[in-house]
Amino acid sequence: MTLGPPTYIAECNRKFAQQKSTDTAPRAAGLSATRSSKAFSLCPSQRLMHIMPNLLASGAPVRIVFVRRRLSWSTMHEKLKPTSEQAALKLSILVTALTGLAGVAAGLSIGSRAIMFDGMYSFIDVMLTFGALTVSKLLMQEPTRRFQFGYWHLEPLVGVIESAILVTACVYAAINGLQGLTSGGQAVSYEIGVVWAATMFVSGMAMAIYIGRLARLQRSILLTVDARGWLLNALLSLALLVAYGIAVVLDGSAYSRLVPFVDPMALLCMSLALLPIPLKTLISAIRDVLEVAPKDLDQSVRSVLDALMIERGFLRYSSHVAQVGRVRFIEIHILVAADFRVETVHAVDAIRREVAARLGASWPQAWLTVDLTADPEWI
Repeated sequence: MTLGPPTYIAECNRKFAQQKSTDTAPRAAGLSATRSSKAFSLCPSQRLMHIMPNLLASGAPVRIVFVRRRLSWSTMHEKLKPTSEQAALKLSILVTALTGLAGVAAGLSIGSRAIMFDGMYSFIDVMLTFGALTVSKLLMQEPTRRFQFGYWHLEPLVGVIESAILVTACVYAAINGLQGLTSGGQAVSYEIGVVWAATMFVSGMAMAIYIGRLARLQRSILLTVDARGWLLNALLSLALLVAYGIAVVLDGSAYSRLVPFVDPMALLCMSLALLPIPLKTLISAIRDVLEVAPKDLDQSVRSVLDALMIERGFLRYSSHVAQVGRVRFIEIHILVAADFRVETVHAVDAIRREVAARLGASWPQAWLTVDLTADPEWI
């Protein structure tokens, strides 16, 4: 009998050397005769300890196999949620800093404005990610007397700042590309540029997929903005890869006079094409900062309360909703008749729990307030 580490889940499989016509051996092991030739599993340790003496007394060979427990991605995410966001942002900072250094060095060596811009863009992104990491740590703290609603409002605020800078960077790149076209272009070592652009594209897409997956699981604006920043970098590198590949093909041909214009033209085209990415995030973050009521959340609250009015005979209600970062603020006031009787406070709490259950509102994803009043002035 071989025992494995205690952190594993035990699955006990018993097989008799030969099936007997009588059921004495199975009964001695505490099993029915119909299951004498079948393997069975015992996961709880209490059940294993309970039948182990009978198994050993039966004289039958026993084999205990320990199987490593595997946690799903969602389970690991729930266990590591506070730290996984910060760990992803730290990884993003490290990789962005390395790619920024590589971009500046490559741009200086081959004389490319586009690569220089991409490198400086990465350095700016590092500073923005530091801010996102700081806010991520604050979001995990409890509300204080100074910030009694917590720090949720900082998340969309950082999103506005980061997205605005990315929009500015795209506009600047477009202007830089126009200047390069009007000045007659410039000579660039496109062969080295192809290798650099391919490397940056692969690394950028890998980071965008990884950070984007975490952002969807945690519903994090910070990681969403960071993932879109990596996607922007990857698409910038892809555009440079295509443009530099075309320049290598054109060099030495009848169209070689167009080669100096490839670098500024690529910079202009990709900046205009990628401008909607940070612009979309900017608009969404501004809506959160201004606490614009989300239509889907407002409709969900109203549908739940409309049904509750009919079921419980309440008179009318008023509701106010807002989305600030990843937290939903829901405030509900219900008007009841003057003769409405509440036997206990527990009865009122039951109404609140029912509303919360129908809305799927749970702390800390939702800040829910439900009041009952007989005074119309409070509605």
